[in-house]
Amino acid sequence: MEIRKTQLTDVDRLEEIYAGARRFMAEHGNPNQWGPTHWPPRSVIEEDIQNGHSYVCTDKDRIVGTFCLVYGAHADPQYDRITEGSWPSRLAMDPDKAEQYGVIHRLAGDGSVKGIGAFCLEWAFARCGHLRMDTHGDNTVMQNLMKKSGFVQCGIVHVIEDDIPRLAFERFDPDPQLKIAFYQSPFGWLQMTSDGYVLTGLSWSDKPTAPSQSCPVFDETKTWLDRYFQKEDPGPRPFYYAQGTPFQRAVWSLVAQVPYGQTATYGMLAEQLKKATGRRQSAQAVGQAVRKNPISILIPCHRIIGQNGRLVGYTAGNGSAADGLDIKAALLNLEQKTTC
Repeated sequence: MEIRKTQLTDVDRLEEIYAGARRFMAEHGNPNQWGPTHWPPRSVIEEDIQNGHSYVCTDKDRIVGTFCLVYGAHADPQYDRITEGSWPSRLAMDPDKAEQYGVIHRLAGDGSVKGIGAFCLEWAFARCGHLRMDTHGDNTVMQNLMKKSGFVQCGIVHVIEDDIPRLAFERFDPDPQLKIAFYQSPFGWLQMTSDGYVLTGLSWSDKPTAPSQSCPVFDETKTWLDRYFQKEDPGPRPFYYAQGTPFQRAVWSLVAQVPYGQTATYGMLAEQLKKATGRRQSAQAVGQAVRKNPISILIPCHRIIGQNGRLVGYTAGNGSAADGLDIKAALLNLEQKTTC
């Protein structure tokens, strides 16, 4: 079996799978989870696809399963409040990292192949290292699947779908291992780091200092970078975690929103932060945060420029600001020569 992103042309097939899943649940003592609301509606399926969160599981090119996977800080705000228990990751991990997780919703298979659900969960975990899910109290099939896949029941959460409490489950790696790999771009070497699941660093490097290690997110990042440097639409960014202070992460979030081929100034970011927080921020403070960006290109700090279009604040792997500005100019020039 294989996993790929869902396309809008797949919607009819997904509706067939979800209809079958509703029948299966009703026949196995769980008629109230998706049945009364005919969940998920076509509009939700299409929204998942448009947001890049929908995936399909295929067997010999036939779609046999599907799920929605969202990764990021507070990936599902409904999970911020949990009762009758707690998320174990909040005790085992740094508070900020504990709230950086993947959430799976709307997992379903057509039953034509054994192990569809387990395959999807393992694929998602290999790319996140930290997953949270919920399910109905009557959905014993899903509960058993999650437990067999290493999830632990944690408490109760409530979702917008209906007023019925959901059982909350979590799986995470308490001791992820650092991995390193290298990528040769047209403008120099890039070093990638990962916790074994998500990308944690992408920085300019003089040259490889060790053999590259293997990791799914490294393969995905290399493919993304290949497309980027070939002036093609690279698609959604690989999952990443940028560790920093709350202020730094707020700045990086704004940087990530600057569109391909466009630029913004440090002053513009400072004004956006002021509007969002109600507190005045200096362009200098924003500049310091931008320079601390741990994930170059994916968080496109090269698109942040000084007043009057001046190129400032970009450092290459050897620490040279001059070389860094050459790379910054090259990246901006590359983006100006094509549109994604």
